[in-house]
Amino acid sequence: MPSTDTPNTVDALHARIARDPALALWFGSPECSVCPVLEMRTQTLFAQQLPRLAFHSIDARQSPATAAQFGVFAVPTLIVYFDGRETLRHARNFSPAQLVEALSRAYAMRFETGYD
Repeated sequence: MPSTDTPNTVDALHARIARDPALALWFGSPECSVCPVLEMRTQTLFAQQLPRLAFHSIDARQSPATAAQFGVFAVPTLIVYFDGRETLRHARNFSPAQLVEALSRAYAMRFETGYD
């Protein structure tokens, strides 16, 4: 998983989405009891199984306008983009293993077929 700083504006996030071949945006909140644990587990599993997927965390409480721009009204929410297109969106109840299973095919097509 590439280690990068999280862009802090909507425009910077859109630029990142356009530039990165694979990008995950995690929207959470300190008030969400499951967010920190689920985020850590998701990041760990992505690093192991989807290492070229960049992962960025956004505090939805601290950046409500950013969350709203991305249509995020519940936390946790994960949005994954491949080549600038939204490929997956999960909110509230999901497991990291479900996410990896749902993303495996798109990830393999993007990175394991010589397309890169």
